[in-house]
Amino acid sequence: MSDLTSLMANLMFTEEDLEGMETLQFEEERQVEGSETWLVGKVIASSPIDHDKLLRVFKAIWKDHPLEVVPVLRKNMFLFKFGVKDDVDYALDRCPWTFHGNLLSLRQFDKLLGPQDYDFKALPIWTRVFNVPLSFMMEKVDEKLGNQMGVNIATDLHEGAGHSGEFMRTRVEIDYTLPLRRFIVVGKNRSWKPRIYPLQDERLPNFCYFCDDSLIFIKNSMTEAQRLKEVLQVCELSLGQKVNIEKSFIYYNKGINDVNKSQIRNIFLHARGSEGWTKQLLCYGGHEVLIKSLAQSLPTYGMSCFLHPECILNPIMRSIHNFWWSGNAKESV
Repeated sequence: MSDLTSLMANLMFTEEDLEGMETLQFEEERQVEGSETWLVGKVIASSPIDHDKLLRVFKAIWKDHPLEVVPVLRKNMFLFKFGVKDDVDYALDRCPWTFHGNLLSLRQFDKLLGPQDYDFKALPIWTRVFNVPLSFMMEKVDEKLGNQMGVNIATDLHEGAGHSGEFMRTRVEIDYTLPLRRFIVVGKNRSWKPRIYPLQDERLPNFCYFCDDSLIFIKNSMTEAQRLKEVLQVCELSLGQKVNIEKSFIYYNKGINDVNKSQIRNIFLHARGSEGWTKQLLCYGGHEVLIKSLAQSLPTYGMSCFLHPECILNPIMRSIHNFWWSGNAKESV
């Protein structure tokens, strides 16, 4: 049905087609009774949402703001009817709301829009901006930084309580279908290097991500090793999670001499070193990462140009299956 709707939206008529066609015009001034206190919401989830559970949960959350929920004839899409306009503002100002960890995206009701016309991609969220110079702690700068991330809605300099200068808060509207930004680069510092502002989002709903073994490849270079350490530090500050160096391994190529190994090991203190590595050192999550990043991604370059025959595809699939299921520790990755 959605495909048919998109095709109809691009349908073009000639002047001959329009002759004698009666066009129905809606009265713009006509008001739907109580519609100014309505919100259209959609729970961003893959499985169907139970209407009764949703109603009970949000009646409890919004107990001081009476509402009734009417299901709309689309998957996980509902109509929220409040009593007064202040209740609508309360719900919108405190977004994002979640249901079982899934985002509940809310939009103002529009009497001229059908259920398929609402865009639920926009996610209003508070974001903390770190490493901002004290002289930049002003509303105009906060707005500019917010517009770098999305559409700035509100600003909060986070003044008082001994926290002034630690970070700035900006409320921005972002597209939840795009990757989250963990930092922004604006201007240069005194060393003429890009000024990096780490970001930390508040009250994020569920997002799909893979968290297990991460494989990072760098050249035999002190500069690249130091740069990798700086990148990891920025990620730790942005995510609020630290990399467990003591459980991390550094795998050296056989051509790297002992001096370079020692220098790299000094950069990543407490990390364990190993001469070469095999798949036996990886958990199943690591197997999956390696398969997706190499065995499944590299052939796509050729597949985008040529239709591969089975005599090529079958050996690739056999190699993937053997790598995933085999327990032979001597097999190299």
